Amino acid sequence: MARTLVRSRIPRISVSIPRRALARGARRAGAAAAQAAVSEKHTFAAVAAAAGYGFARSRGVTLPYVGALGVAGTYGLAAWALGRYSKNRTMQHVATGLLAVAAAEFASGATAAPSATTSGMMGGTF
Repeated sequence: MARTLVRSRIPRISVSIPRRALARGARRAGAAAAQAAVSEKHTFAAVAAAAGYGFARSRGVTLPYVGALGVAGTYGLAAWALGRYSKNRTMQHVATGLLAVAAAEFASGATAAPSATTSGMMGGTF
């Protein structure tokens, strides 16, 4: 004879959270996320500068540059000087991103300038 199992109801445990407490928790989470975003402003600026340079490069935009520095190095140095002498921290972080790209291009052996024929206004002669 086969035995059948009798299923019994499992009691439900419900926990009620007052709406005010739920709203307060959501506000705290939102404030924490906003504070984290503000504290990483420098990272966003550096990544946005490098991404902007890469986007312009992929679209074939010709930018003037100083030949020995290349495009990323030229604009990184200009952003650094602007940030340093105007005391603009965001511009200093933009410079960090562009100078990191210039250092990577230099270290990888990639040409600092797109080419001699599409070099821009300064023509890489400095």
